[in-house]
Amino acid sequence: MIAILRTRTCARRSLLARYAAEFARLRDQGLASVAIERGRTLVGLDAQLRALVDQAFDGILVADGELRIRLVNRAAASLFGWEPSSGLLGRRLADLLPELPVEAGEAMRLSGGRLETEARRRDGREFPVELSLSVVRTDDDELLLVTLRDVSERRRQEARLRHQATHDSLTGLANRALLYETIERELAALDPNWGELALLLLDLDRFKEVNDTLGHDVGDRLLQTAALRIRDHLGPHELAARLGGDEFAVLVRPPGTAERAIELAHRLVETIQQPFHLAGEATVEVDASVGVALAPRHARELAELVRCADVAMYAAKRGTGPVRLYDQSADPHSLRRLVATTAIRRAIQEGQFKLAYQPKFALASGRIVGAEALLRWDHPEHGPIPPAEFVPLAEQTGSVVALTQWTLRTALADLARWRAEGAEIGIAVNLAARALHDERLPELVGRELRRNELDPALLTLELTETSLVADSQLVERVLARLRGLGVRLAIDDFGTGYSSLALLQRLQVDELKIDRSFVSGTGKGAQPVLARTAIELAHNLGLVAVAEGIETVEQLRMLQAAGCEQGQGYLLGKAMPADRFARLLAAERQAARGERCAA
Repeated sequence: MIAILRTRTCARRSLLARYAAEFARLRDQGLASVAIERGRTLVGLDAQLRALVDQAFDGILVADGELRIRLVNRAAASLFGWEPSSGLLGRRLADLLPELPVEAGEAMRLSGGRLETEARRRDGREFPVELSLSVVRTDDDELLLVTLRDVSERRRQEARLRHQATHDSLTGLANRALLYETIERELAALDPNWGELALLLLDLDRFKEVNDTLGHDVGDRLLQTAALRIRDHLGPHELAARLGGDEFAVLVRPPGTAERAIELAHRLVETIQQPFHLAGEATVEVDASVGVALAPRHARELAELVRCADVAMYAAKRGTGPVRLYDQSADPHSLRRLVATTAIRRAIQEGQFKLAYQPKFALASGRIVGAEALLRWDHPEHGPIPPAEFVPLAEQTGSVVALTQWTLRTALADLARWRAEGAEIGIAVNLAARALHDERLPELVGRELRRNELDPALLTLELTETSLVADSQLVERVLARLRGLGVRLAIDDFGTGYSSLALLQRLQVDELKIDRSFVSGTGKGAQPVLARTAIELAHNLGLVAVAEGIETVEQLRMLQAAGCEQGQGYLLGKAMPADRFARLLAAERQAARGERCAA
């Protein structure tokens, strides 16, 4: 294009002079008609060059040394809202491209590259263009060639893609990526003298029940309506996001205070508690729990701020009110605990968790009737971390669901393999208190049983007394659905909590696991009153009695005499890896075959 313009510029400037000289020479030779024909050829060439430039798809402007427009093609005239034979000629280039330098020398130095800038139409409206600048040198002048195109549609497309990448497609709120990016930016610029940054994590209670009862379409409409209600309560310094599922977040930028964040949290809870009328469906009511964490008071980094808000949210679910401010005294966090908190999900993915199996024996026959799956975490840097330390952290951070899913999947897969080899046993899995507050638990249990083609009665879920009392209505709904699947339920560490007989009868459990503290005193000559009483209670309620912590022969004999059906403990068998437990089962089967042959 530069070569064409250079040719055209030179041709036009010398056209008349060349034609006059050529005509005089040919006329003197008596060839005037030839001179006329050659002149027509030159004029035709000029017209062809003009047509070529004029039909170009991109807009083309040519400006002189004073940055006044000397040439405009049809595309450029249309782009700027002028007629092709317009009044653009002679205007300053800065009238159309106000962000370009007004000095010719500066504009010339930009040649050779591409840039995006704003252009101005005839009516004053601005629009984005991509342009390239080139210098065209003629015999006696330098011209600036500007090639440009409108990139408005590309900008709109890029904006749509950016929005899709940073916003939740269902609710239109910011997504996790945008929220975290914004928090990082706000933390980097945070001035404690100006105020605090507040993060609110909000979880809808009983949303799973709505999904299961009325379907996902209704659940989606509920989430969309909830998102609108949250957004309507926010000001210009607040950002709402959906983190996934029924979890939302609100970021309150400075100037923010604890009082302002807590007040907003209560208003959000109140608006969520209002009935949802969902397109002709039954009216739905849900609750919300909100956890609040502040920076820099509680945390100075993104991951820790999110963790603190998450801890506060689960405290709200377990506590007496729907809103909780993070309380450091209720969340002691040594370096070891912080490592555990942030690493649990990664540890699941990397296979750091293992299951150990402690055999359960029928005390009358001495046969293995099952095993209790015990979770173990051998951290690559910090060594073994006890369940008493990482399970509460998993509950606080919400990773207990993933941990429960992994435990069930692994234990049931091992059980299916052992039964395929001929072992006639069941498996027991402990459930954390937080797992009982997840209404997705029955669905998870059912899915894993079907995956492994196991009779539900082969699975016993062990529950602590404390977990049954907290939020008993929700827990009872979850337990009722588990019973509907056909799995067995056991009260673990019976005697250490505060469950009532009425609660035990209402929950319809199958086993009472008598705490080791009731059993341990019998080996020292003490009267086994508590152990015998617990066994008798189990029998009166129609439950199987299972004794824990059997460590001496005296304890074993006492339990057998009291009619305790099952037991476990170091005397009978310690917890062991899955492969060792499989060998133990194989040895028992072989011994049983030998006894039958001998008989």
